[in-house]
Amino acid sequence: MKKTSIETSVGIFVMIGLVCVAYLTIKLGKMELIGDNNYPVYARFQSVSGLKKGSHVEMAGVRIGTIDSISLDKESKALVKMKIEKGLLLTDDVIASVKTAGMIGDKYIRISPGGSDVILKPGDMITETESAVDIEELISKYVFGGVLKYKKSYEQEEKSVKKTAVFLLCVFFASVSFSSDRGPMDSLKGPVDEGIRLLSDPKYKDPSLKSVQREKIWEIVRKAFDFTELSGRALAANWKTLNPPQRKEFSEVFSEVLGNSYLDKIQGGYRDEKVEYIGQEMVSDTKAVVKTKIIREKGEIPVDYSMKLKDNNWKVYDVQVEGVSLVQNYRSQFNEILSKDSPDELIKRLHKKLKEQKKGETK
Repeated sequence: MKKTSIETSVGIFVMIGLVCVAYLTIKLGKMELIGDNNYPVYARFQSVSGLKKGSHVEMAGVRIGTIDSISLDKESKALVKMKIEKGLLLTDDVIASVKTAGMIGDKYIRISPGGSDVILKPGDMITETESAVDIEELISKYVFGGVLKYKKSYEQEEKSVKKTAVFLLCVFFASVSFSSDRGPMDSLKGPVDEGIRLLSDPKYKDPSLKSVQREKIWEIVRKAFDFTELSGRALAANWKTLNPPQRKEFSEVFSEVLGNSYLDKIQGGYRDEKVEYIGQEMVSDTKAVVKTKIIREKGEIPVDYSMKLKDNNWKVYDVQVEGVSLVQNYRSQFNEILSKDSPDELIKRLHKKLKEQKKGETK
């Protein structure tokens, strides 16, 4: 009898131990006994260097999912499958960025929330992405690529052209009216010749004609860009807090600030760059990404144009240069401002910036 009691006690102890092990396995392995509390979404990146399966997906510093798999797609891009917690809705204008936790921390994906009313469904693709920064590649490109040999001229060119004018030149190359009668890439090609002609025409070296050249470029930009779409994506969820008059005013002043920030530099930054068209990706019937690269004397720069079909025309709403998104750049700035100030204050700041720009033009 005593032996049976001991065996029973041992059996109960073993069962309790097995239950504990099973519980820990489920929790630590993030397994689900019944169903799956996540849904899959995908994203493509130029590079995910350092990102691993099981890495975190975060939004606003809060973990919302994990990396389920990383593979190479047919275009030799990294295809990342993420498992996002059910109940957490992502809009179709979110931006997925590969980030590093601290200086030597693990890589993870940060999701910047958007402001669209279109919700991603399980299996959908996040179209706006920012790739991992490869420090070794940057050092190789900007240090060992000729800085020592051309220190003064190269540093000046890389600061003024590489970081600003080339980006703006890329924006200009996108600045055309895209007819839906042709595909996005075909529609992009034709007007580039006109843009190059404008920039390389020797008559515009005359300072008195710079304003004429500037207005011609800006006229093309205004027709080509969907500044309302760009503004909405730059403000993301904050866009919904603006009333219609505020949205209109913000879009108008923001577009002018962008134009004034860029056009002076693009006029002085052109260095006989050429454009090579790589291909296009139709994200949907009304959205596409055209992939190009700018051929420069000292290397190549990948440039992606995000376009949307609106009113029977393809229009640009974002440009990515070497994985750096125009929308994401301003989204980060505007989110920081609007976390402390009102939309009216942001618009006021943009008007102030615009006045400063115009004042500078008259000097």
